[in-house]
Amino acid sequence: MNFAKHFLKQMGGFKSYQRLGYYNMEVYGNDQVSIHMQQAGFTMLCGGNLIPINNQGECDGIITSTTDNLLYALYHNGIPPPIDYLQVILQLLSLANPTSSFAALLLVQKNVFGWYTELECGPRLRDHSVWALLSTVTVQHCRNRLHHNHDLGEQDWNWNEQYIWSYVDLAYTLSAIPGWQPHIQKELCSWIHIFANIWERVSYGPMNLSHLHEQSQQRYNVVLKTMLTTHLSISTHSHLEEAIGLVCVALSESWASLDLAMPLEPNCLLAWLECSNSAIMSGMLQETPQASQMMQKLIVPLQRTLFRFVERIEALPSEATTPILAVCGEIVKDLATRMLQTETRNWEEIQSQIGDRIKEAREFYSQNSG
Repeated sequence: MNFAKHFLKQMGGFKSYQRLGYYNMEVYGNDQVSIHMQQAGFTMLCGGNLIPINNQGECDGIITSTTDNLLYALYHNGIPPPIDYLQVILQLLSLANPTSSFAALLLVQKNVFGWYTELECGPRLRDHSVWALLSTVTVQHCRNRLHHNHDLGEQDWNWNEQYIWSYVDLAYTLSAIPGWQPHIQKELCSWIHIFANIWERVSYGPMNLSHLHEQSQQRYNVVLKTMLTTHLSISTHSHLEEAIGLVCVALSESWASLDLAMPLEPNCLLAWLECSNSAIMSGMLQETPQASQMMQKLIVPLQRTLFRFVERIEALPSEATTPILAVCGEIVKDLATRMLQTETRNWEEIQSQIGDRIKEAREFYSQNSG
């Protein structure tokens, strides 16, 4: 790794940086000394070229751990990173490992929202596909919830919860800015993926914070409306009902628009499967009264749309049906078949089972895509 040795020597060397990271992680001090130490550590990270990858693109475990600790401490104390080091944050965000999650935390703080609208900084963030990268981190947070169920420790709950609410608030801000709207709309799949988290996390987390997050729930619906071409055809009586209706419309539109006449990108199809499972098998749709307008006009039609997608796959000539497309068709059929099984209440178990099948399909594709 290319360390700026003279810089490290001036700051006390790499071991001081390492100790600093652990100190920040354990103490999260918010007095002036602690904040100064955190800012100094961030300067060492950036100015000392301590990006946690080597020339082969591999991660350095010790530096990565220290960097994660420092980034989280900065976020915990609400310290905005110096804009001069934006490129370093973007590089960390692009690592596609846990460090990218910590870098993402810094980019969804309200004290950096202004960066997204600045004449110089805004285009840099868009050119770096920052919203797509933040959405990737968000989907990973949702996967953590699915795979760890509700056994996450309080720190993990706080970290996941803080990030998701901040992500929603940032999306709400950016969705009103013309230059950012196309970037927001491209991430409809990720937006649906967090649907269940917006309400479930309030119920299952260590503290009931629903009264604090009502505004963010409203904002989630506002952003989702900007992504759709079809408006809700029924009246709703709560933010949750409206969200359920909007998600049904979004999923119906998306599955109906997938063109099987053109080769589908498997990762795109798998992403739609994953977000559909996250929303449909959350149990919220099924709690809608069977006789309600929403059930008859939105939820049942969504089920029909999924079955029609399976029929479209089955109607393809054999030479046009790839193994991964056939596997995805089977999972879609399972999802559609089980989504309205009113006799069950164990939606979490069903969601986990289908999630495991999607994960296996992704691994199958990865191993055979050559």
